[in-house]
Amino acid sequence: MQIDVIGNGLQARIASLCCAHAGAGRVSFSDTGGTEATPVVEIPPNAMRVLSALGLRSRLATIAHMPMAELYRATGSGALLAYRPLGPFVEQRYGAPHLHCSTAALTNLFDAAMTDAGVIRRHAATAGMSNADVVIQAGSSHDADPHDVSGTDAVPSGASWEISVHWTEQTDGPLINWLDGGCYARQIPVNEGTCTLVMRDMPDASVRIARRLQLPETLDWKPLAHQSHRSNWHHEQFVLIGDLAHPLLPFAGQAFALAAEDAWVLARMLALYDDHLPTAFGEYQRFRQPRATRMQSHLNMLAQQHAERNPLRRLTRNLGMAMRHRLLPELAMQRDDWQFEYDCIKGFD
Repeated sequence: MQIDVIGNGLQARIASLCCAHAGAGRVSFSDTGGTEATPVVEIPPNAMRVLSALGLRSRLATIAHMPMAELYRATGSGALLAYRPLGPFVEQRYGAPHLHCSTAALTNLFDAAMTDAGVIRRHAATAGMSNADVVIQAGSSHDADPHDVSGTDAVPSGASWEISVHWTEQTDGPLINWLDGGCYARQIPVNEGTCTLVMRDMPDASVRIARRLQLPETLDWKPLAHQSHRSNWHHEQFVLIGDLAHPLLPFAGQAFALAAEDAWVLARMLALYDDHLPTAFGEYQRFRQPRATRMQSHLNMLAQQHAERNPLRRLTRNLGMAMRHRLLPELAMQRDDWQFEYDCIKGFD
């Protein structure tokens, strides 16, 4: 079976690696160009399970950064609202670490791994002329132009978010979330520095965060993809993974992780049902769509909470978050277990 992976960035590369690892067929990859949504990637434990199964954990350790904690702070006062331990604590709790890496470094690692796995690199100009048995489309929903997969799209969130990226040279420190009205910032340390993602739902909403984090008065903004729900992820020989199937707002660093989970399960379904692709695609979507839908809903909720505009509701949010993490820290952490405990390897290896 010939499998062509078409797209840009890390999500297309992880699809190529998973298909090659599963022995699902002859795999080729066409990079269609474009840009990643962010220059850093978060690799939570659920994604690390996939990379470890692909044999990349030791190589990843040489380029990735392991933060020791995640903090939540109120922009106006700077008050610490919540503290979540990372580092060795996460590895002990979930059996895999939480790492950060620059997109460029991880891309280079994946390219080398694809060469080792025998993935064929095709020129991007041939991407639209694929006669493969299976065409996997992956990548950023900003740049890709997916095949007309049947099914209706809906946009459950009415907010039109914008994102801006700012780099500093600081290479150590915690992962920090800054909460404010109509705006949210996530400071992500990697080996090359600290990347700050600033997201806002209104043009005037980023002033206080910019002042608090000493960002330039003028930032370059670009729109985030709508949080759309696609009812069907495949049509004929075409199948979607990651952001093209279920775009996620970057409020919890799960976009790459869910694409990795998608890629692993899809590759296993292709290897198992190579003689009947409709079954392979149908089983892939049956296993993956509920989790993707839950994650979309969760991130929509976080977007509303983290960038709440009403001052009274912001105060209630801040007090509730502080009380939960100080008085009931274990219960507070259990609220995130469904994200990080998820193991797509179990049952598909």
